[in-house]
Amino acid sequence: MSGDPSVGAFVVTWNRPEPLRRSLEGLLRQTWPPDAIFVVDNGDGDVARNVIRDIGGDGQIAYRRTGTNLGPAGGIAVGMRWLAELGFEWILVNDDDNWLWRDDILARLRALIRRHGHDARVGAVARSGFRWDPRRGCLLAVPERELHGEVLIEVTCGDLHPIFRREVIETVGPFREDLFFGRDDELYCLRMLQSGWSILADGDLWAELNALKARRGIGRRGPVRRHLHRSEAWRAYYSTRNYIAEMRRALDRPDLARREAARAAGRAAAAWLGGPRYGAEFTRLQARAVLDAYRGRLGLTVTPVPKDRDATAS
Repeated sequence: MSGDPSVGAFVVTWNRPEPLRRSLEGLLRQTWPPDAIFVVDNGDGDVARNVIRDIGGDGQIAYRRTGTNLGPAGGIAVGMRWLAELGFEWILVNDDDNWLWRDDILARLRALIRRHGHDARVGAVARSGFRWDPRRGCLLAVPERELHGEVLIEVTCGDLHPIFRREVIETVGPFREDLFFGRDDELYCLRMLQSGWSILADGDLWAELNALKARRGIGRRGPVRRHLHRSEAWRAYYSTRNYIAEMRRALDRPDLARREAARAAGRAAAAWLGGPRYGAEFTRLQARAVLDAYRGRLGLTVTPVPKDRDATAS
């Protein structure tokens, strides 16, 4: 709509054609779509290019290959710099499996920008998020009774469709590439918070989506047994390492870094419920995460295990 702030969107992908297809088609279906769509390709071969061609996105969707797997954090850093340099006022960040599953989500978020984008303190909008407990260093759920009107939050995540103001990227910087994967979005929001930026969510949209998910059974799970999956070990490694590293170097909270190291020991003990082999692997990776964080050994250090290769530990 004429006179509204420009919104560019990018999707980071890594050799996953179907999630990328669904994510791009979700963006194209939006009732108020982004002004431009970009793909940041961490993969190899022509997987992403073929998806863009198959959905008729040639000429509609810009493409850039990174040349190596930078992880979500690195790919997002590339996309943020790319779109900021092109002058977009607001930038939607999306990983390939974080698709917009309702066609009016972006319209609602753009309307939120229209209403509050003039407030120079608002650095991002998102469909939902969390509060932050600075004493314990953990995320807090927002009570359901508060989900109406504009809701002030402190942390949002990549699957909650965050749209960042360009000035945030210019002042705080983009995501840290050396985090590679794991809590990079949460830690970026905490850097924003430290710099005085705020984040808004549309509480009415949030409540509507919660109700819709409940009706569709989205998010309902049986007994939680994540410790039985091999993917949890490497994911937990990056989450632990990145949290400790950022608390020490960027957020000036060495106390929370120490608290996380203690939590890592607790997670390692619980992992033995998944069997001796898995318990040993998980414990080794948690110990390595703590050591790597304190030594500043970041980047791609543990090979990710794709979800389709998960195996139950024995």
